[in-house]
Amino acid sequence: MIPYAYLVNSNTGVNIANRSKQVDIYMKNCCVACLSAKKYNDSDTDVALVTNIDPPKEYRDILESHKIKIIHADFDLFNFSGEYTWALAFYKLCALHHVLHEYDYDYYAYLDSDVFIQSSFNNIWTECDAHILLYDINHGLQVKHYQHILSEMRDFMPSLFSNGNLPSHYGGEFFAANRANTLIFIKNCEEIYAEMCQQNSIRPTEMSL
Repeated sequence: MIPYAYLVNSNTGVNIANRSKQVDIYMKNCCVACLSAKKYNDSDTDVALVTNIDPPKEYRDILESHKIKIIHADFDLFNFSGEYTWALAFYKLCALHHVLHEYDYDYYAYLDSDVFIQSSFNNIWTECDAHILLYDINHGLQVKHYQHILSEMRDFMPSLFSNGNLPSHYGGEFFAANRANTLIFIKNCEEIYAEMCQQNSIRPTEMSL
C-alpha cells in the first residue's frame, strides 16, 4: 500500500502552499509507486493507494485502469496536532491499521509515495515469514537528527529509556510483515500511542480536509 493523507494547515515534505498543486504532485508520485509495484508483482499481490481524500478523477482513472485499489481511510487513529512536525507521517500507521482490520491478507507492506518499485516482493514476503521488516536509519549518537529524535522520545515516552536503553531509529519509509506480526506491531503501536497521550496530555485532534 502507498498511504497518502492531506490535512489543512499541516506540515508536509513538499513546501507547496497551494492545495491543488500539492495534491497533484503527490498523486503523480503515488501513481508511479503503485503502477511500478503492480508491474513487477503477480496477480496474487494487491496494490492500493490508501488515502483520506477523494483522488482527482484523472489519477483515479489511471489507478483503476491498472487494477489498483483505492481505499479510503480517515485519519482517525495515531493523530496529533497538525502543527506537530511529523503529524502526517503517522498516517501510515493509521492506514495500516485500517487495511489490516478490513482486508484479510497473508502479508502487508507500506512504502512512501516517492518510490519506484523495480522487482517482485516475493523475497520480501518470504522474509516476512520470520521477521518484521523495517528500515533501520543507522544513525549514531553523533548525528544531530538522531539526538533530536531521542530528545522527542524522552519527552513523549520516558519509559523507553529504562535501564539505559537507546531506542533504534527506524524510518517510516518502509514496513512489511505477515498478518500475525502486523497485528502484534499495530497493537504495540496503539499501546505506545496511548501512553504518549497519558504522559503528555496529547489528545487526538479533529483533522479537517
